[in-house]
Amino acid sequence: MPKTETVIEPVGGERPWSVATSVYAEFGDLSKVNGYRLMAVLDDRKVDLGPSVANLLGQVAEVASWQQHDSWISELASR
Repeated sequence: MPKTETVIEPVGGERPWSVATSVYAEFGDLSKVNGYRLMAVLDDRKVDLGPSVANLLGQVAEVASWQQHDSWISELASR
C-alpha cells in the first residue's frame, strides 16, 4: 500500500479564480487528514492564469503547470 495518495485538481476554464477558490477550500479541509499529497494543475494551455492563482493554491498544495506535464506526470507514476 502506498504511504500517501495524491489528490489532483485541475484549475482553469472560463472562471479560473472561482475554481481556484473552491480547490483552495477543498484542499484546506484535506490538509488536516494525514496521507494525502495535494496537487493543483493549472490549465495554462490557452490562457496564462497569472501568479495570483498559483500563489493562492501554493498555500495549500503543490502547484503544477499543464504545459510542463511530462515532468510531474512521470514523477507521479514512479511513486
